[in-house]
Amino acid sequence: MFTIFFFLLTLFQLRFGYFFMMGYSLMLGISFKELLESRLKYVLMLFIIISSVIFFRDYKTSEERFIDSDLAKGLVFLRDHTPEKSSFDNFKTPYGILSSWHLGHYIIEIAKRPVTAHNFINVALNNGEKEFMRALFSENESEVLEIMSRNNSKFLFLDNPNDLIVTDWYAINRGENPYTDGDKKINLKAQRLFIYRLYHFDGLTPPFLNSTKHFRLIYESSLSPFRVKIFERVEGAKILYNGKDSAILKARIKTPYREFFYVTTGEALDGKRIFHLPYSSDSNYPVKAEYINFETGTKKIELNINEQDVISGKTIYIFH
Repeated sequence: MFTIFFFLLTLFQLRFGYFFMMGYSLMLGISFKELLESRLKYVLMLFIIISSVIFFRDYKTSEERFIDSDLAKGLVFLRDHTPEKSSFDNFKTPYGILSSWHLGHYIIEIAKRPVTAHNFINVALNNGEKEFMRALFSENESEVLEIMSRNNSKFLFLDNPNDLIVTDWYAINRGENPYTDGDKKINLKAQRLFIYRLYHFDGLTPPFLNSTKHFRLIYESSLSPFRVKIFERVEGAKILYNGKDSAILKARIKTPYREFFYVTTGEALDGKRIFHLPYSSDSNYPVKAEYINFETGTKKIELNINEQDVISGKTIYIFH
């Protein structure tokens, strides 16, 4: 019965094949000779053929059954294009990946990178599953930056956050979820959430006049509604403008699949305006700025912002 039970389970999930094979091998070893000499030898042969075909099928499709292609591609990118965890000091890693806990074990095992939150919620010390939830329900960039800084997280790894907005609210909050309707679907208030805007609108803030200051998209797996997106936390280049005219910083960002605009009108600072830009023209990632323009009411200035400017937070002055 043990073997038959786990054989049936293995038809649906390959992982139960480990238990099935223990009983399968013992059963064959004990009864192989007797079965060959009995009328059941044809049943035995049929059983061996069917089970072999099932395992071969599961072996060929196991990746697709355990992980979808967008997630797989995102994990491989993270492994191949982000700095390796080169050293450990008292179990502290040089940086971490902030993501939902349900993605944690994939990042650890496939991308080979340390994570803030993972699946071993109740058995591992310092699991940060609620840190991601706090970031998910934050409405401003500064709070998400503070959470990532506190956890030494350099990258933000996201799949579509819509379902998490529905399910994760009650893990850290009391009362009704303001971002969902009565039928447990997200409502327009979800556009206030920074991570929602980052994923769906590339960080633009309604009414879509200002983009994120310190997060840049470095990878997206496809144009699927459930695609994986990876963002990097950077200092960002700063453009300081002392003119009286209104101004706008605009960059056209190109990914392997599409183009979008990074737009910001800046903010006041000591009688001037400061603009932040997390994208460069010479990034090593497959997402980079095709052009960067600083536009005032009377002129347009093309800027050359390189990768080092973005990483170091260099300040560039524009005098009117």
